[in-house]
Amino acid sequence: MIDNNAAAALLDADPDFRVLRRLEVSLIPVSPPGEMTRRAVFLDTETTGTDVLQDQVIELAMVAFDYDPASGAVHKVYEEEAFNRFRDPGRPIPPEATRVNNITDDMVAGQTISDEEVEAFLEGVGLVIAHSASFDRPMVEKTWPVFQGLNWACSIEDLGWKERGFASNSLEYLVMKQGYFFEGHRAKIDCLAGIAVLAATLPTGEKVLAGLLDSARKARTLVRAVNSPFETKDILRARGYRWDAADRVWWTLTEDLEAEQAWLADHVYGGRLPPLPLAPVRADNRFSLRVG
Repeated sequence: MIDNNAAAALLDADPDFRVLRRLEVSLIPVSPPGEMTRRAVFLDTETTGTDVLQDQVIELAMVAFDYDPASGAVHKVYEEEAFNRFRDPGRPIPPEATRVNNITDDMVAGQTISDEEVEAFLEGVGLVIAHSASFDRPMVEKTWPVFQGLNWACSIEDLGWKERGFASNSLEYLVMKQGYFFEGHRAKIDCLAGIAVLAATLPTGEKVLAGLLDSARKARTLVRAVNSPFETKDILRARGYRWDAADRVWWTLTEDLEAEQAWLADHVYGGRLPPLPLAPVRADNRFSLRVG
């Protein structure tokens, strides 16, 4: 009889092969608790579509974990106490959504997720993390107001994976780089995969979660380049500005407002900066549609 572990070890030792193991919570690297411990949740949603204004959450999952806010070490993952509920959106789930998440109308029929359930699970939690917080935060805030009062971070936006030498920021790819695989596009397993990524150590020796926390703590300002000349669109895009089609304006987040205003004056507004709408952005309102 073939010993799977022995076979995997043999293949691992060969530079021409790479073995992927199914992700299990027991494989997530954890450290003994230190003097400081905080609690966070990794959150994921499955939805009827990708329009944050029109579409609805049909599955909400949250997995809590304890961590050290100084070192970024993960201490414990509460898989058995995970929150995982379906929600009836009140209308048929589009076929294209079902093809992605395999959730059908029968699975969600009559299902609700109350404010009280969500609030009870989030008691004592200081940080919510999602692997696309700019999508997940607006989706949950409009249904459960408790999310508006929490700090948020994003395991994509706060980590700059490509700048760290990774070819992709997809959750499947990042987990694969650790030697694991999982069946994605269901909310709970995506949460566990996200925590596994945060608990990892980068080749530089830095804890992934430490890098995320460092980014999430930074104060930023939302700058909207209103009435920018059409011919400046390419340099705005190259600078990292994004186009808001609804308001027809280029915008960015900056950590150095004075330097950003000087750049806009020189490169966009012909040397004279007009009054621009500014909004402070912190972890408690970042990624929310309420900003600006």
